[in-house]
Amino acid sequence: MSAKVTFVGEAGGEMPVSALPGKTLLEVALEAGVPLFHDCGGLARCTTCRVRVVEGALPVRTVDEAEIARMHNWPDEIRLACQLQSANDLRVERIMRQDVQRDKTADPVAAERSEELPLAVLFCDVNGFTEFAAERMPYDVVHVVNRLFLRIGEAVLGNSGYIDKYLGDGLLALWGIDGGTPPELILNAVRAALLMQHTVRELSDHLSPHFGAALSIRVGIHFGPAIIGRIGHPARQQLTAIGDTVNVASRVESQNKELRTSLLITEECYAHVRDLVVVGDDFKTVLRGQSKPQRLYEITGLVHPDPVFLVQRQIHRVLLDGQNFVDRFYRHLFALSPEMRQLFAATAMPRQHEMFLNQLVWTVRELRNLPALFENLAQLGKRHDLYGVRPEHFPIAGAALLGALADTLGPEFDADARTAWTQAFDSLVAAMQRK
Repeated sequence: MSAKVTFVGEAGGEMPVSALPGKTLLEVALEAGVPLFHDCGGLARCTTCRVRVVEGALPVRTVDEAEIARMHNWPDEIRLACQLQSANDLRVERIMRQDVQRDKTADPVAAERSEELPLAVLFCDVNGFTEFAAERMPYDVVHVVNRLFLRIGEAVLGNSGYIDKYLGDGLLALWGIDGGTPPELILNAVRAALLMQHTVRELSDHLSPHFGAALSIRVGIHFGPAIIGRIGHPARQQLTAIGDTVNVASRVESQNKELRTSLLITEECYAHVRDLVVVGDDFKTVLRGQSKPQRLYEITGLVHPDPVFLVQRQIHRVLLDGQNFVDRFYRHLFALSPEMRQLFAATAMPRQHEMFLNQLVWTVRELRNLPALFENLAQLGKRHDLYGVRPEHFPIAGAALLGALADTLGPEFDADARTAWTQAFDSLVAAMQRK
């Protein structure tokens, strides 16, 4: 036998609905079209579905609801709709109500419910940036910040991360939005952090003669559960992470100042990658806002850098000398195969140089994600066919690439680097030639 639930205070008056046995009040409401918020999906992980019971006998709270009620000091009549099942007639009032109508121009995806995911969370910040910005012209500061964020962002995107937001001169990045095992997520975050440090040092060497200051970054990484959801006005919402895991990562980054380090990870991270990373030192400390001590590990490198990491570490050095690098590539190409000049007879070479460099950067960024790009790369291969490029031309181009890299990188282009770039080029060509 069903009970009756009457929602009071609704537009147009009271709204009575039937409540079948075994149904929670949230399920009853949603089936009847009563718009109860339930941001956690009805899992007793939030309070957005709470209601006020105006009349009716109430059952005992569930364990989860009792804990939330205790935390918030709720009176008996305030209940979580996702936990409340009653065989008695009830009169209830919604507490959380929609304050404005959703913007009709908003992305429908923005209406997706939040969810809790295990995430690797990375915060980075620029050392001494406040002083740097105060002593330089604003447009110069914007120029430097954009060049910094380009390199920092490439490190995140090239290692399967998501750039959550920019925070002044800092950045918040996430791993795990699209799934993955804890070791994969944490190792990718560490790779990104090490690449950030390397490329920012190179950029600093390049910019310091012009702006008179050395730049470096601090990075903190933590792993744990966080809520992923879309935040902001419906027309301008952004996917972001919220929770203690994010707060801890931020405080780990700040701890670099006191410990005079540049890259710290928590015990929760280290437990999954202890055999894969090089540790400089470890510290036991109490983070700001925390009561229990936390052990932090200073990471200085990878035990076995993989080929993609090696290529990513060198591409930014190539970019700093980009025009000369491309010139070297084409000199090697035409020296190895003079007849290939005919392929470029009607080509505006300055534009071709720019396209080549952009394609190279894009390829390096996506090396960890090539299977997802097979269709795009196959289309690229078809365009090369139309240009007159034949299969026998690719090994020549590969040799020209290695020659240009050797000229540009010098001693840094060692045997491991040569092998890494060869593998990257061969993977690209194989994808372009897929039928």
